Amino acid sequence: MQDNFSEGHESGQSAKPTKSWSRRIFIALAALLIGGVAFCEAQKAYWDYVTKGLCTKDGGIKVYETVPIARDRLDAWGSFRIPYAQIKKPWDDYFSDSDTVYVKTGYPEVIRMHFAILRNQDHKILGEAVAYARRGGDFPSPAHDSSFLCPLNADLELGKRIFKPSD
Repeated sequence: MQDNFSEGHESGQSAKPTKSWSRRIFIALAALLIGGVAFCEAQKAYWDYVTKGLCTKDGGIKVYETVPIARDRLDAWGSFRIPYAQIKKPWDDYFSDSDTVYVKTGYPEVIRMHFAILRNQDHKILGEAVAYARRGGDFPSPAHDSSFLCPLNADLELGKRIFKPSD
C-alpha cells in the first residue's frame, strides 16, 4: 500500500507551485497596477475639468489702466520689473501683490491665485489676474507631480498688458 502523504499531496502530485498559480498572481498584480494608474489618470482628468471650469468663470486678466514706460526701464525680455508688496520701497512707483486660496487640499490640490499690480502713490489697482492650477494626482512614482494651469503665465502677462513701452 502506498502512503498518500509521501509526496506531499494525496493525488501523488509534486508540491511545486504550478504555472497556473504564478500566472494568476502576475495577472492580479498587473490588473492592480493598471487599475491604480487608470484611477489616478481619471482623477487628474476630473480635476483638470473642474479647474478649466473655474478658470472659464473667474480666471483671466483685467486691466483698468495702462502706463507708458520708457524702453530703457524694460528688461531684456520686454518686461518691467515690479517689486512685491513685502519688499517695496517708498520710492517704488508700482508694486505687485498676490493671494493664494486652496480650492481643494490633499492630492491632487487645486489652487486659485490672484495677482494685482498697484500704484504705490495711491494704492490704485491698475490690473489684476486670476489663475487656477491643479498639482498632483499622479500614480505614486519618483517623478515630479504633473500640473495644469489656466491661464498660462497670467502674472507675467498682466505686467505686459499694463506697462506699454513708449517711444
